[in-house]
Amino acid sequence: MGPTSASAVPTPTHGRSAWPARTRRLRKAALIALLVAGGFVMMIPFLWMVSTSLKARAEVFAVPPILFPAQPRWENYSDMWGALPFGVFFVNSVKLAVLNTIGQLVSCSMAAYAFAVL
Repeated sequence: MGPTSASAVPTPTHGRSAWPARTRRLRKAALIALLVAGGFVMMIPFLWMVSTSLKARAEVFAVPPILFPAQPRWENYSDMWGALPFGVFFVNSVKLAVLNTIGQLVSCSMAAYAFAVL
């Protein structure tokens, strides 16, 4: 038996796929394009909400819908803060979030203790 050369020994792939590098790059580019397109689709409702917040009432209910307001009405924001008690709404939301967090911490800690003892 003679010595084997290093080129005759097959090298392991270490988990790499057998696909050529070009195919992997195309798949990655397609995935990135799909994710970017999905991100834009997810932003549409938010952009519509911002656009609508700057419209006059007649533009909000216009048929067909108007994408951009003819004259942005920044005073809509100050009118909104004066019309409803948003400070009270905010405090209630903070109270609810804090109480939920405390409740989760207490109940999950007791459950973790029970699982650790068992």
